[in-house]
Amino acid sequence: MWGAAAHGGFCQPTPDGSCFGALFELKPPATPSGTWSESVVYRFSLFSGSPISAITVDSHGAVFGLTDVQAFKYLNGTVSLITDHPGAPLFGASPTGGLILDSAGNVYGTMGSGGQFGYGNPVRAGGAGLHSEVAV
Repeated sequence: MWGAAAHGGFCQPTPDGSCFGALFELKPPATPSGTWSESVVYRFSLFSGSPISAITVDSHGAVFGLTDVQAFKYLNGTVSLITDHPGAPLFGASPTGGLILDSAGNVYGTMGSGGQFGYGNPVRAGGAGLHSEVAV
């Protein structure tokens, strides 16, 4: 089971007291009377932003979510920021809601601002070379 928290027990403040949250994994006990284990797999930063959405997991075990500035992917110990093209965030700004994945590997979401009229827009990353991932 996966989760992301912007605050609380998973937060490890930076020297200036800032906290951007964490991506964590919960594992069930090996026996019915055992205890669940938790592990923080990634601590978010000023660069990556703080998590704001529910977590979505694809059929390959990749974990996807949104921060307040961009989408991210976690797989095999590496967090990547999802962009429309290298060095740029998804079109638009202020991600809202969550992410949806399709069977072709496309990632869909919505932006709260930007787009043609400045009021947000739906976005798609993936498939046909429309996204790149930058490890952080």
